[in-house]
Parts: sequence; C-alpha cells; structure tokens
Amino acid sequence: MTNFWSGQEKPVNFGLAPQLGKGRRFKSGRPHQILLLNCGQKHLSFANNEAPLFKEAKAFLRKSGNLIAMQNINPLFILQPVIVIVISTVLLLFWYRRRRFHWMVLAYSLVAYTVAIALKYVVQIPTYDAVEGYFGSASVGLGVYLGLQTVFFEVCLAYLVAWYVVNHGLLERKDAEAYGSGLAFWENAGLLGIISLINLVTIYSILASNTPLAQTVYNQLTTNQPGLFASTSAALANVAWGTLERISSIMMHFAWGYLCFMAVILRKKRLFLVALPMGFVDFLVPFSSFMGTAVFEAVVFALSVLSVYVAWHSVKLVSKVTKNSLD
Repeated sequence: MTNFWSGQEKPVNFGLAPQLGKGRRFKSGRPHQILLLNCGQKHLSFANNEAPLFKEAKAFLRKSGNLIAMQNINPLFILQPVIVIVISTVLLLFWYRRRRFHWMVLAYSLVAYTVAIALKYVVQIPTYDAVEGYFGSASVGLGVYLGLQTVFFEVCLAYLVAWYVVNHGLLERKDAEAYGSGLAFWENAGLLGIISLINLVTIYSILASNTPLAQTVYNQLTTNQPGLFASTSAALANVAWGTLERISSIMMHFAWGYLCFMAVILRKKRLFLVALPMGFVDFLVPFSSFMGTAVFEAVVFALSVLSVYVAWHSVKLVSKVTKNSLD
C-alpha cells in the first residue's frame, strides 16, 4: 500500500474526485478506489499497487498540486542515543585503562540498577496517578514522591549491592569508579540509549518501507509523538538538550555509585549519607515545564557537576583521615 497526502476527507472514487478533476479517468479506463484516513493530516492509501495505474495516479496528483510524499521522522533524533552510548562506553573504557577493574562489576551494577527500576515500577504503576491527581502535576508533593523513590531505591540499592560484593570478596577498591560508571551505563546507554536507538531506527525503516504497517505506525506517531517530525533546527535543539540531560544523569549516577562503593571499602557510612541526597534530584522533574527546558537542564547539570565534585573530594578527605589515623 502506498501513501500520499491529499485534501480529501472520505473514501472517493479516484477518477471522479471533484478536487482531482470531475469525470476524469486514467488511461486504463478504470476509476481507482482510494482509502482516505484522517490522522490530523489527511493522506491517500492505495489499496493495491498496480504499477501502471499507480504511476499514472502519482503523476496526476503531482501535476494537480495535491501530492506530497509521506514524511518520515527526522533522522537527527537518532544522534542522541548514539552520542550517549558512545559517552557511556568511553567512560567505562577510560576507567578500565586506569584501574583494570573486574568486568563483573558491570553485572553487579546491572543488578543494583535493574532491581531499583523494578521497584520504582512496582510503586508507581498503582500509585502515580493518585499522587499526581492529589498534589498536582507540578507540585512539591509529586516532587517528594519521585525524589524519595530514587533515594531509597537507586542510591540505597547501590549501597546494598556494593556492601554484598565487597564483603564477599567479589570486588575490590579498583572497581569503585567502574561501579559508578556501570550504574550510569545501564541507565543511559542501556535503558535510554540502546533501546531508544533500536526503536528510532525501526520506526525510520518502517516508514521508509511504504507498506500498510508504515501507514499504521505513521498514524500512531502523528497522534502520540508528533515531535519526531520536527524541522532540522528543532530536532537539533531537542537532541542537544536531551544529550545534556543524559550527561547530567551519567555524572549523577557515577557520583552516588562511587560514594556508595567507597563507603563500603573504607567502612565509612558517612560517605553513604553524603550520597543519599543526590538521589533527590528527581524532585525537580515535575517542575521541568514550569522552569523551561534551558533553566531546568542548566540546574540539573550544575547539580550533577557539584555531586561529582562532592563525591570525589569527600572520598579523598575520608581516605586521608583514615590513612592518618592508621599511621
């Protein structure tokens, strides 16, 4: 089935459509039935693809000014997951070169992250709508609801898994940075990177295939995700802001993961207490629309940079104090 845009709103007999020339038939001498769907913008779907008739219809529509090819999603959106995957992977490779960590640290960080996200789903599926309905979509109550979940699920589980693997001799000091990087990798390269990349490439391929499935997918996207058809300038802006948000997430996950791991290694729970408030960054999520994209992303980025700084210097300070006390 091949799709084209038209101004029609209901099924018509192609050769008799008033806008296309009343009484006009193709050289084949046969009118052609066309299914027209209204999906915000209207388009024609040829019920079959008879080559001669199809070419003649296409030429006639183009000549009459009624033909516009079906639009595909902007391929620039594919850049974001690619960039994020590259950054997340380079971070891991950097720490491997510096520390020669055990690759199993990725499996343990995956356990911590997966269980945390699963628990979030368990809590949010039955309660999110009720909480949002009670407090409002941009409210302190909803912010606390989201922030506390990240604190108790993501940060606390990062600490519990680190405590288990270190105390059972499965990981050691050289794995600390990789543990934080692993949490960042599974959030950004895994859940929001690779899956997003596969999804976008699949959608682009389907829409380019010009099949009945393409029509169905297009109808859904124009209704639910019209932003995917943004202009080049708008798409680049969205990719830039989205990438900045993922970089902030990478830094934040690294910070609390590193702190939790080192809290176990140095046996200093104060480092864990320093990490806990970092998860409360999700308190800001309900206010993203109110703050505006630029302000929201700038604030989150600044908090992420601060978190990395605090994590690094807290560990350095505690390590120095510990070393001096041993001496």
